[in-house]
Amino acid sequence: MCPFFLTTYCMGDTNMRYLKNILLGAIAIFLMGIGPFFGLNERSDKTRSSYLILCYKNDILVGAGSGNHFKIRDEKFILTAAHVIDTCDNVRVVEGNQEVFELSTVIVDEVTDWAILKPEKDLLLKPIKFYRTKPKLGMELDMVSWPSDYGMVYTKGHLAGSQYLSYYSQMFCWLGSSGASVFAADGSFLGVLHGIKVGYYDPRMPPQLLNGICLVRSLDTISDIEIYKVLKAYDGGEARYINR
Repeated sequence: MCPFFLTTYCMGDTNMRYLKNILLGAIAIFLMGIGPFFGLNERSDKTRSSYLILCYKNDILVGAGSGNHFKIRDEKFILTAAHVIDTCDNVRVVEGNQEVFELSTVIVDEVTDWAILKPEKDLLLKPIKFYRTKPKLGMELDMVSWPSDYGMVYTKGHLAGSQYLSYYSQMFCWLGSSGASVFAADGSFLGVLHGIKVGYYDPRMPPQLLNGICLVRSLDTISDIEIYKVLKAYDGGEARYINR
């Protein structure tokens, strides 16, 4: 029997490489299994938490956008853009298996353009722990959204600039991407996608500044504690509007 310290000598270099590959594979599988308990696969959770949001008026589909499934402590919610749902009397979310479930509108900020929705039942996709990033010019960004006619799309870019309650991200976005959460590379939250066109003219600023730039709105008008308290106390009824 070969002693452990003579394993390489007894087995030979080729067999030893095979053994190392097997051990590394076993370790990877183990980490995948325990990852959800320690946040090791936060980025994969972020990708799976993206939802297609449908806006209905009198049972007629009048619009669609994107949203993401988050949690603060034990409260789960969908975050999207306020303009995605502003004409709706009924908001619904599409699960991966094409089942559609209704959402209750809990908090809306029409000025900053974000909205928090509460699922009326547990959703299949695991919610992401909500934590905010510290913005840094040039930092890598990404998002998962549901642009019209494209299905789910993963997009990467960079933080190109900022101003009060807004960020400018250099990435592609399309009609239907509105409401998608934009993340830093480590999975922390930056803001909600507001701009849905690329290179459009805005009379308030030179058009070249918006060429290839998407506008992202922050959630700095509300704290995590406030979000949690409103979600915890919500038992149906009218949504809470801020900055209206």
